[in-house]
Amino acid sequence: MFRRYNISIIIDENAPLVGYNIPTEFGCTISEPSNWVERGLTEERGLTFIDQTGEEINSLIFKHQPYFNPHNEEMIKEEEEIRDLVYSSLNEHCPLGTEDVKVLVNEYNNL
Repeated sequence: MFRRYNISIIIDENAPLVGYNIPTEFGCTISEPSNWVERGLTEERGLTFIDQTGEEINSLIFKHQPYFNPHNEEMIKEEEEIRDLVYSSLNEHCPLGTEDVKVLVNEYNNL
C-alpha cells in the first residue's frame, strides 16, 4: 500500500535558513510494508522523499526512511509524523527557530 503526501516549507525571509538551498515544495510516499527493505522481512512503513514529478530526491537534509516511526505508540496522524520528521531534519542541519519556518503536510489529491 502506498500513500502520497505534499510537503510545503514556508521560510521567513529573515530566517538564517535562506542560504541552505532547502527545497520548499516536494513530497513523500509512505510504503506499507517498506519498499526499502527486502520483501517479507518487515511489516513496518517506509518513507521516500520525492520531487513534484514523483521521482526520488537526493538530499543531504531529507533522508529516506527504511523504517518510518516503527513504534508510533501515541498513534499520531501520519501527516504529523511527517511534519515532525521534516522539522527534525531541518533542525539537525540548520539553525532553526520555531518562528523561522512553517511546515505544511497534506495528503496528495490528484484531481
